[in-house]
Amino acid sequence: MDGRYVDKVQEKSILKRSGLKIREWWLRHPNLDLAISIMLVLAAHVASSLAKKELGSWMDSGQRTDAYAAGAGVMSLLGGFVSVSVSQYLSTGGATFEAVRQRHGSVLNKNYMSIIKWLFGGALLCLLAMLLDTDRFYSASFSIFLTSLVLSVAKFTRLAVVFAIFLGTIVIDGRPKALRKRSIGVKI
Repeated sequence: MDGRYVDKVQEKSILKRSGLKIREWWLRHPNLDLAISIMLVLAAHVASSLAKKELGSWMDSGQRTDAYAAGAGVMSLLGGFVSVSVSQYLSTGGATFEAVRQRHGSVLNKNYMSIIKWLFGGALLCLLAMLLDTDRFYSASFSIFLTSLVLSVAKFTRLAVVFAIFLGTIVIDGRPKALRKRSIGVKI
């Protein structure tokens, strides 16, 4: 066998394990999303000040308030996705899923509460941005909106990862016993 092929296979294996460790760490720290969101919005402020434009200055007041209302609607829609995922979490049975729930239930519950709390908070922040948007304070209100928007994207990503764990568990639980020994690919 070619040595380069073996090296590539080993490299992919190391990258996969590294990716799983990062995902595990990220799932254990759901409040990290807020810090990342604030840092991204601060970076956007720095970039806009370097370009000598205020954040949100390219939009007029009507367009900004429309964006804030749309943001609140999208976050409410994401809240609906969370309710679907929570209902699946509560209603799914089977030996494999019960083992996941017993072993990792506190981390999953912490993620769900973080997602629900911050999507609701994000919708409220969009409404607050809408109330505060004036010609004088549009940059601050746009920053509030951007923070809630970036945070909702992070929370939706977190929801997708948690939901993928459930789907993987359901697929494994339906397999013959000989195939169930395989991991679901995520250690929480």
